[in-house]
Amino acid sequence: IWQPTVGYCQGMNFLCGVLLLIMSEADAFWLLAAVVEDVLPGFYHPSLIGVNSDTNTLHDLIPIKLPAVWAALEGLQLERSALCSVFVSWFMCLFN
Repeated sequence: IWQPTVGYCQGMNFLCGVLLLIMSEADAFWLLAAVVEDVLPGFYHPSLIGVNSDTNTLHDLIPIKLPAVWAALEGLQLERSALCSVFVSWFMCLFN
């Protein structure tokens, strides 16, 4: 096991699938390792601390940076936790 502190999370499969379409298995493995360890530390940790932090940041920035998008999201009348769970799905699969 390369990184025993990193758990499998749904979303990794989407990332791995795309990587395997465009590169060898070995290259896909090393790129996945770099993403998990260096680019997005904490995203795929069992606590999901990295992705939870980023989704809450996104939730706080949308009304400031994208007020029209925020107005549309407010129209859905979702609680913060429900909206952040959608963001988690987007982040975990790196929007693919």
